[in-house]
Amino acid sequence: MEEYQAHREKALINPDVRTMKNHIIRLVSELGYICIEKGSQQDEITSLCDFYINFLESKALVEDLKSLELNILQSFLDRIKKVDEQPFHSPLVERAQKYIFQNLTKELTLKSIAETLKVNPNYLSGVFTKEKGVSITHFINQQRIKEAKELLLITQHSLMDISTLLGYNSQSYFTRVFKSIEGIGPKEFRRKYQMEKG
Repeated sequence: MEEYQAHREKALINPDVRTMKNHIIRLVSELGYICIEKGSQQDEITSLCDFYINFLESKALVEDLKSLELNILQSFLDRIKKVDEQPFHSPLVERAQKYIFQNLTKELTLKSIAETLKVNPNYLSGVFTKEKGVSITHFINQQRIKEAKELLLITQHSLMDISTLLGYNSQSYFTRVFKSIEGIGPKEFRRKYQMEKG
């Protein structure tokens, strides 16, 4: 932690963009490691780390990087908190979740997941719903909307781009799913967050 503080102070004294980027890359790696140690899904965390490391390279201003750093801290802290609240899951549900995290941007159906895991779709559906408290379809949508929120907050991608990126075949369906989970549409979500941030 002291080493992290030293890196951070150095990055702030010398507000060079590359120094700040390197500092954030180290931060992402350290937070990712902590999340996995705490019991987070390794695939989800690896994918999140890759996403942030690739994304920060598109930033050219120290101010933008500072703002991104806060988003990253919040994102990883939320995940650490959720791990502490998570109950134990059977190996089948763990494997199903792992497959979903790895394939969020592709077409995902109960049938395709069951085929990959070599189990009966009805059996998988029953076990998953019993352990997670939601259906597989709902779980997939929850994970995609979680990713969508990150994209809405830290990128300027259009709703069309985000919905395509997350495997939805239409923007209107994506908006409907987003609203059913978050209570407001993606446009309103982005506007509200940006107003609070501003």
